[in-house]
Amino acid sequence: MEIDIKGKKIGVLMGGPSSEREISLKSGKAVYEALKGAGVDVIAVDIVTDSRSENIELLKKYSFHAVFLALHGRFGEDGGIQRILEEINLPYTGSGAAASALAMDKIASRKIFQKHGLKVARNVVARKGEWSGLRIQHRINDN
Repeated sequence: MEIDIKGKKIGVLMGGPSSEREISLKSGKAVYEALKGAGVDVIAVDIVTDSRSENIELLKKYSFHAVFLALHGRFGEDGGIQRILEEINLPYTGSGAAASALAMDKIASRKIFQKHGLKVARNVVARKGEWSGLRIQHRINDN
């Protein structure tokens, strides 16, 4: 979907609750500055929680026409914020909620790539608590 942003209020969502918060704030600031410099009516919004209700309340108070997603990591790229935006019918940049969730699930994405004939590198799934180099090396050698 393409929208004309001339005369529209655009939000830049940045920050977020993930470990990538600081880089998201830097990305968001750069996007905000670029849009502001282009004469767009833009507001930077620091997302501090993944709470559905708090974010809906926050976003509704601004009456945005659309938002630019500068959120990274969990909640910003995994379909979390996208589901909220879709629920309140607020257009946003990037992939939809389902595609975002799938892209963050590396195991599921890999299976889809293989199913469609794409070559993928050998891999080993290491779950939390399995980060012993010896265990991982053993699993690699077994594959």
